[in-house]
Amino acid sequence: SITGEVHFEVLKDMGLNFCIIGHYERRKYFNETREESYEKAAALVKLDIIPILCCDEKSIEEDIQFAKGKNITLAYEPVESIGTGSALSPEKVEHIVENVKSKCRNKVIYGGSVSSKNARHLIRAGVDGLIVGRLSLDFKEINRIAELVPIFD
Repeated sequence: SITGEVHFEVLKDMGLNFCIIGHYERRKYFNETREESYEKAAALVKLDIIPILCCDEKSIEEDIQFAKGKNITLAYEPVESIGTGSALSPEKVEHIVENVKSKCRNKVIYGGSVSSKNARHLIRAGVDGLIVGRLSLDFKEINRIAELVPIFD
């Protein structure tokens, strides 16, 4: 056991299908490395849990190569947008999604100041989903976002 962590098999027993790994806060506060994120992703894939591997502008190319051909969702989170209230423009997001999808067939989601004000525009930019950060604590806001975006399998 590792105090403060949840073993992946516990997640499987709970019936979870997805697990976010490599988030900016894990890298910043716990010095989690890409290699550790990749090890976690591989362990999750073995348990049929889909890893949602968080990427930023520095790691995206390496992460694409790692995820290619595996059931891994890439979550693009530009560091400059995390927690700032200022998401990337839909045009920039569309460019990033096109770049990723030209190199691999993995799903791509976006995180970084997602709100009900920009969710629909971000989805229209071609992402397969969204990660909502601090606004996920606001149930009214989450419901507004859920009403704006389609449900994906």
